Amino acid sequence: NFAENATNLPVLVAHGGADPTVDVEHSRRMVAQLELLGLPVDYEEYPGVGHVSWNQTYKDGRILDWFDQHVRDPQPRQVVWSTTDPARYGRHYWVQVQALTGPRVPARIQAHVDQQNTITVTTQNLARFRLDLDQAPVDPSQEIIISIDGTEAFRGVPVADAPISFGASAAGFVQRTDDWVPALIPREGQHEARSGWRIYVYGTRGTPVQTTDARLTAERLAAPDPYVDIRYQVKADTAITEQDIDSADLILLGTPATHAVLARLHAELPIQFGPNGIAVGDEIFSEEDQLLVMIYPNPLNRGRYVQILGGTEAAQFAAAFRLSRLFGMSLGVPDYAILRPDGSAVTEGAFDLQWRLPAP
Repeated sequence: NFAENATNLPVLVAHGGADPTVDVEHSRRMVAQLELLGLPVDYEEYPGVGHVSWNQTYKDGRILDWFDQHVRDPQPRQVVWSTTDPARYGRHYWVQVQALTGPRVPARIQAHVDQQNTITVTTQNLARFRLDLDQAPVDPSQEIIISIDGTEAFRGVPVADAPISFGASAAGFVQRTDDWVPALIPREGQHEARSGWRIYVYGTRGTPVQTTDARLTAERLAAPDPYVDIRYQVKADTAITEQDIDSADLILLGTPATHAVLARLHAELPIQFGPNGIAVGDEIFSEEDQLLVMIYPNPLNRGRYVQILGGTEAAQFAAAFRLSRLFGMSLGVPDYAILRPDGSAVTEGAFDLQWRLPAP
């Protein structure tokens, strides 16, 4: 889906033909797609070599010889970029994707300088974007014409050293002068809670047994996996600082009754704990030993996530641990789910672009 993002950059792909960890077919497919798009790609496949293929790639410094053959163009006339995450992965050369029309489907922009100071832009699933004309191969001191999806959207001399932004409207794209504020959008479900620096936070307001169960589960989830030796912090809810909220995603183990941090933000969540069960919109789920798993922008810091593992008992947390590797590595898993201890779903679903529950 993102192969054409390599436009303007030569690519070298190297893979061991007997790799037991990453199937060589992945590289073959990517190379085939790059070739289909007409992009420069070199492919080296080493028969009989396993996962440690880089020994051949780097041998005697030969990788440096490959780099010496290529020069990067800092101002390409054509830029192509697709992304599902504009807040983190929106900028590419002199274009910046800022907002999508819908979540989980890549937004795509193709911008081309056709002739001196004429730019043609085509878009897909794109609600807002920016052009940094001082970095594009145009003369921003002269009149510039910008056409977007077949309609002229700008003609004139832009403000010196200032980017120009456009937003979608019913009549097409129009110039925007308001500031853009990056925002998290639903993208890869629970996977997003495992993609950055995080702190595992257990509740301490329950019974001693509940506190112990939450702490032990947090420690198990935070333990290094066999492949990456990163030791994430485990903290009590009463030990979380404003710096923690500012710098980390928070994995919250507990319920509003047992967890101080979850109690602070509970009223702003779209799914809530009530006296009769877990409320998802107008529907109440009250099965015994059910666990809520949900990812959501932290109401205390919208630039970071909270992942809620909403339970208090060992049987409930067993489902969280059982599915932690699935939710940590797989794409397409739901934004929220209510799980039984065996990991099966009572209900599950995805939020819309504004992190709201789907319409009934």
